[in-house]
Amino acid sequence: MSLTIPEPDHFASTPGKGIRCTGGATTIVVGSRSFLEKETMDLTTLPAPRAGSTEVCVAVDRRVLGVILIEDELRANAANVVAELHCM
Repeated sequence: MSLTIPEPDHFASTPGKGIRCTGGATTIVVGSRSFLEKETMDLTTLPAPRAGSTEVCVAVDRRVLGVILIEDELRANAANVVAELHCM
């Protein structure tokens, strides 16, 4: 399977918030919930934020398609590593 993704006509990123790009008549916005809210997107269809997750919301042509949740499990030795870092 092959997927061809054309170069966007315009691309803008806001570090730590999200990206906005346009190609032809299509606009894609990917980023935090607050980033999409600033783009005046209707986020009422999204589930409530889940504690401990990082959300990445996706919208195409002002239509919110969904949210990707990113989670990272703490390692068993995390507390020891942090304690060692504090001792440095």
